[in-house]
Amino acid sequence: MGAIKLLRGLFEGTVTLKYLADNKGEVDAFLKYDAVDWDAILSGIKKRFNMTGKPDAMKHVHDVATEVKKQFKRCKECGMRQQNSWSPLNSVAMAEKVGLGYLHFECFVVPSKFIHPTYFGASQVSKAHPAPLENILKATHILTLETVLAHQRYFHGDPLATPAVTDAIQAFLKTWKYSETDFGLGKDAARAGITFMPLPPPERPVIGRPQQKTTAAKCVLKKRDNKSERLHRTKNDDSRRSSDSRCSYGCV
Repeated sequence: MGAIKLLRGLFEGTVTLKYLADNKGEVDAFLKYDAVDWDAILSGIKKRFNMTGKPDAMKHVHDVATEVKKQFKRCKECGMRQQNSWSPLNSVAMAEKVGLGYLHFECFVVPSKFIHPTYFGASQVSKAHPAPLENILKATHILTLETVLAHQRYFHGDPLATPAVTDAIQAFLKTWKYSETDFGLGKDAARAGITFMPLPPPERPVIGRPQQKTTAAKCVLKKRDNKSERLHRTKNDDSRRSSDSRCSYGCV
């Protein structure tokens, strides 16, 4: 379960990196918010350990943090919630803007249930079912490539400027075969000879218990007393359903 908790941090870091790379005007707000973080850390150290820095330095950090907070206005829509981060965008809105919205559920929503004290997280940990390791590995693989491609675009102006990046994407497709994203490559993918295969439509709903059914297996002809008799062997799908119809997060 530790891996799924760490996944959220990797996801948020990748989303923030891509957003700042695409919106350079927001970098100043990101850097200014550092004063708010330092003010909280230094205040916590003073309260917890009774340790403090030089008075002038402490006052300067606190004053800067106070000025930065003044820039945060209440929501125009509801008039209540105040901006509590460097960006007014929430996690899903920012992820959508950088093309990673499709990962928000498995990389943010689900990990949050295990990071925070929720009944869902506690009940899943107490079960004998293993964590959805393949989903975590694929998401980690995607986020790693997204970070590399963001670096290539920002510093070289070409996501495939380095041949090793093309090889890394080909290795991803060789490992996972299907991809929910083209990593924003568009026509650049064809230039590099990269072909993405979209996920096939699911054969049945992922969530929910499928209706119980019995499927007919092979019919075997067997001679008995000089007469041909068709024997039908059927097998109940219960055992198979208990293993492969369960969704990645333990739903039944």
